[in-house]
Amino acid sequence: GATRSFAQIIDSMVHPDHRRGLKRPGLFVETARRMLAETMGGGPEQDILIYGWPVPPAWRMGKTFLEYDFVRMESILARGVGGGGTDLPPGVELVPAFDDSVDALYARCSRDWGASVIRDAPYLNWRFADNPRHDYELLTLTNSDGSLGAYAVYRVSDWPLPASGLIMDWLVPSDAGDAAERMRDALLARGRASGAQHLLALFPEWTPWFARFQDWGFVCHPSDLLMSGRNVLPKHHMYWLRDNWWYQFAELDLA
Repeated sequence: GATRSFAQIIDSMVHPDHRRGLKRPGLFVETARRMLAETMGGGPEQDILIYGWPVPPAWRMGKTFLEYDFVRMESILARGVGGGGTDLPPGVELVPAFDDSVDALYARCSRDWGASVIRDAPYLNWRFADNPRHDYELLTLTNSDGSLGAYAVYRVSDWPLPASGLIMDWLVPSDAGDAAERMRDALLARGRASGAQHLLALFPEWTPWFARFQDWGFVCHPSDLLMSGRNVLPKHHMYWLRDNWWYQFAELDLA
């Protein structure tokens, strides 16, 4: 129930003259240890978890010297956009930014999660609407009473496959079947309109959406993306994170 910080390890590099491999720790390990000692801990301004998708050399170094641990190998859900129209379903529209109406939707959806990034307007607009590097499409569905019933964020990318339509973020109540189907159809329509060949989604395997999307024709593909983490609170051990932590492509820098 507390608000705390997770941090993603984005990148690391070491000059070739200072690389020592796995036999004994070198400059990289000493630098990382200093950084983690300063930034991780139980204090209110510290991170209780670091996470990322490390490349194999970084994973080996982190596992050996920095207490990195394994969360999961990611599975990617994918399906072709197929034939059909490009019009959005009734109630779904493209919006320029999020507003405070997202708060109630997040509160409803997050009841089923043990940990997640708080999806409020400041975060979502920083991550998507105001992003200086990429263009994202914000799709919202309005209920008959005027409240926000669902949203999804979409982007065309050549990662991890050429002409990928990435479902960057998906916030739909698990019991809102009609809203989910309309949002699915909206994403397929945007995929066709934007020239994407297929839609890709990332869901933790414990969520109902992992199975629901497969019922909708998405195929589960293995990947070489390894989610790793290091935590400082025993409650948030890797097994707990694997089965309780909600995250999407939105939480990773690669998309």
